[in-house]
Amino acid sequence: MALVLGMCWGVDQLLKKLFPKDARQQSGKVVRLPRRTAIFGVLLTFFPVALELNSARSLEWFWHLAAAVVLLLGAWLLWQYFSFSVYYDDVGFTYRNLGRRAQDFRYEDILGQRSLLTRAGVNSTLYLPGCEIPIYSAMQGAGDFLQKAFYRWCEATGTDPDSVENNPQYLTWFPEPK
Repeated sequence: MALVLGMCWGVDQLLKKLFPKDARQQSGKVVRLPRRTAIFGVLLTFFPVALELNSARSLEWFWHLAAAVVLLLGAWLLWQYFSFSVYYDDVGFTYRNLGRRAQDFRYEDILGQRSLLTRAGVNSTLYLPGCEIPIYSAMQGAGDFLQKAFYRWCEATGTDPDSVENNPQYLTWFPEPK
């Protein structure tokens, strides 16, 4: 047991050295996909592996195929969860998404926002030069990020916060883009 924990600690230290975090990522202020995405990803990755390890010889080919599909779905959910993030601080924010390099923005770069109310919640899109950031009400830290971004945007652009029509309950803080 101690050997396994020691190996895990060693791998963790190695990963910290290989992929160091910048100051914005270390601040802990982040917008992420809902935690249930990661939980379902872990479960959908674990169960097919357990099924294959426990009863691989007694299963028919169909169950092996189904286990492989479920395993791929779980891995995809985990990849989605760990690849999307918006790290932010008092100066700006870093947007990272699946298949994209991390992009740094300042709050004054924000061009506008559109929100759509659905049965599942509020879907917002934050418009930036050459980029659109989707933000959903189910995301962890979405409301705090938009509030911070709005007040920093007002400060940077010289806009009076009371002059902008917004609705924080529906994650709508910024004006429509022009």
